[in-house]
Amino acid sequence: MDRGEFVYYAPVFFSTFYAMFAMVIILFKGKLIADIKNEITMWTMDSAGQIIHSRIKIESIVITAFVGVNFMISIYTVYLFVTPIFADKELFFALRFFEEYFPEQKSFLSWTYRGAYSFIIYVMTVHAYQVIYYTQHIKFQIMMFLMYASRISDFDEKRNEKELFYDQEYQRQVQRRLKFCIVRYNDFVVAFSEKQKEIGYLIAGFALCGCLLGLSIVLYMFSKKFYPEYYLRMGTSSPTAVASFGALIFCGQSLESQNDFVLSAANEVSWYNFSKNNKTIFKIFLLNIMKPRVLRFTENYSMNYKLGLTGTYTNE
Repeated sequence: MDRGEFVYYAPVFFSTFYAMFAMVIILFKGKLIADIKNEITMWTMDSAGQIIHSRIKIESIVITAFVGVNFMISIYTVYLFVTPIFADKELFFALRFFEEYFPEQKSFLSWTYRGAYSFIIYVMTVHAYQVIYYTQHIKFQIMMFLMYASRISDFDEKRNEKELFYDQEYQRQVQRRLKFCIVRYNDFVVAFSEKQKEIGYLIAGFALCGCLLGLSIVLYMFSKKFYPEYYLRMGTSSPTAVASFGALIFCGQSLESQNDFVLSAANEVSWYNFSKNNKTIFKIFLLNIMKPRVLRFTENYSMNYKLGLTGTYTNE
């Protein structure tokens, strides 16, 4: 085929790379996200009080609604692609191939080929939903942890602040809370680091396939064969793809931001009343939480707003 024909067939051609990569991950990494409860101790949603519980509940409903609506639109998109239109053989090379080399079986082969898209749409979206599921579960756990981190030096009973430095009972309670926070946050670090190793190259692979697919679609839209019949298809598939990408960026950023909230809460702790030993332990806690926790798939690219807006991430 010539260069012009390649541009016409490129969107479907490159989408198969994305779909095949997703299929391989499902076959060989099917439990990539499902074992989250085995990686970290999951607190119940009411572990940090009613306010945090309500926030988690509302956010969970919003996420569930988004996934449901986005998936329903995806199903409608499948229906549009399965339904034949006159110019499909100029978009799907397989249909042209069937017509030229298997004219007697082209009807059966064409419908079999189109029917495969009902499965492909699930394959192409399930990994995005898995990442959303994982990041938001970790985010909810950090939200509950944040409440404990912010109350390291706060107690219900009234105490004379000038005497806290010499109050042995107060120092013992502070030390117990500091050690509890260090151990709990270390659980997040270990789980996050292990998962980062597992999914880092996968994110890079999906990003590469997605960029190729997006570029091919843009080139095709500027070609002279973008018929009005394709408007509805593009009008449903493009928002679905953009919404999925945007949700991944938002979830990655929300996880990063939650870690920043923990650091801000720790900076508000009245550390000046701690004993020398507790100050040392508090410094260890600060060193742990000061390092940004981001979903990084290369040295310079991470899943956050900087990637969504500029396509780059620069270490400061």
